[in-house]
Amino acid sequence: MNDTTSGRSVQAGKPDARHFPRYRVDVRVLVKARREQGVAELRGRSTDISEGGMGVTLGGELNAGEVVEMEFTLPLTRQPLHLRAAVRRRNGLNYGLEFLTLSPLQRDAIKRLCDPLIAID
Repeated sequence: MNDTTSGRSVQAGKPDARHFPRYRVDVRVLVKARREQGVAELRGRSTDISEGGMGVTLGGELNAGEVVEMEFTLPLTRQPLHLRAAVRRRNGLNYGLEFLTLSPLQRDAIKRLCDPLIAID
């Protein structure tokens, strides 16, 4: 059941902590994390995406709360998206990243990708 006034999904009378529905999307992702030794580049794949963030599996470690730079190309587009994100959750090498610098054009590209998809939440 969806609460259309808040945009949050509701299950069993409890609001979900997510602001946007998630959709399965598998794309290559490059994440750059600034470290004392320099910039660490972690490559991986997305598991899901929403207007607010992305789930990813990476070949390296990030810390909760860390702010990183991301680069990925959405299906059916040519230009990669470059943005900043914060690590909100971690389970092994699986991460939940919240987009911090999503421009209106980037948000629109994600919305257009997700519109025909079925939410996984």
